[in-house]
Amino acid sequence: MSVILGIDLGTSSVKAMLLDSVKGVIDLEASSYEVDIPAEGYAEQDLRNGGRRQR
Repeated sequence: MSVILGIDLGTSSVKAMLLDSVKGVIDLEASSYEVDIPAEGYAEQDLRNGGRRQR
């Protein structure tokens, strides 16, 4: 049995999926984080929030 962890680190959220080679999807989790848009064409994130879970 092989297990694969897939992680999608996006602009406003992170998603993770745990897959088993026999059973398929074991678990799926997602968490969003704030993105500040101070002006058109700009996006900022506070990296101090990187270790904190936000929903």
